[in-house]
Amino acid sequence: MASISALLGLILYVAAVMATKLFGQVSPEYFGVFILVSSFMVLNLFIAVVVSAMESEVVADLRAEEAEAHSEEQIANAQILAEIRALRAELDHMRSGTP
Repeated sequence: MASISALLGLILYVAAVMATKLFGQVSPEYFGVFILVSSFMVLNLFIAVVVSAMESEVVADLRAEEAEAHSEEQIANAQILAEIRALRAELDHMRSGTP
């Protein structure tokens, strides 16, 4: 996250230097507008990185929850299968007629 912030700061710095050299003498009234637009651009990029990181965390949490639910389901299925086998064995015992 720090490297991304440093990169965005570097982009803003380079844009400011370019704007100073290109527009400083020609049209100083638009210089402030350019800085404002580039600041909003950098802020937008920073927010996009934060949202992307949060989204990946949510996806990882959902996958962990799905894996846990699948594990619990497998345990429940094994218990049900064991109970069905026990009931079949008891039913076979009753059908054979041995007391």
